[in-house]
Amino acid sequence: MEALKEINKNLMNLRTSLITVVIVITSGLAGIVLTKSFSTVNILLLVIPGIYFDIIFLQNILSVNNKINDNIRRMKIDS
Repeated sequence: MEALKEINKNLMNLRTSLITVVIVITSGLAGIVLTKSFSTVNILLLVIPGIYFDIIFLQNILSVNNKINDNIRRMKIDS
């Protein structure tokens, strides 16, 4: 039971960090798109990989949420 609580604490910290990374990436992408001095090549080279990594980190957040929910269910069953 205590091990699951510690695992959940670590997962919650990981989720918080991932959310911060997504915010930074998304705001960076918005900043790149909204700048007045940009070229099509810069947009393609920066935005497409940025969107890719944004999606990857969002999937990681959802995966961490599922793990937290599974651990909470196990804790409810055990008690």
